[in-house]
Amino acid sequence: MIDKEKIPKGYPTHKHQADFWEHLGRTVATFGYLEDALVKGIYVFEVMTKRDKKVNNEKGFEDWNNKLNI
Repeated sequence: MIDKEKIPKGYPTHKHQADFWEHLGRTVATFGYLEDALVKGIYVFEVMTKRDKKVNNEKGFEDWNNKLNI
């Protein structure tokens, strides 16, 4: 059982200033943006590589997916 009366106001962010949480949120968002940009870049380079037309597209997709999941 949790006694809601004993939980501090603003829990769980009550121990730090609002500026800290703002900067942390911006940092996390920036890493998310960078991750998205890297995935798009990897995708573009992989798509631009020449492929043997005899190779099954499903196999090519699996190979590409495996490269991303290293």
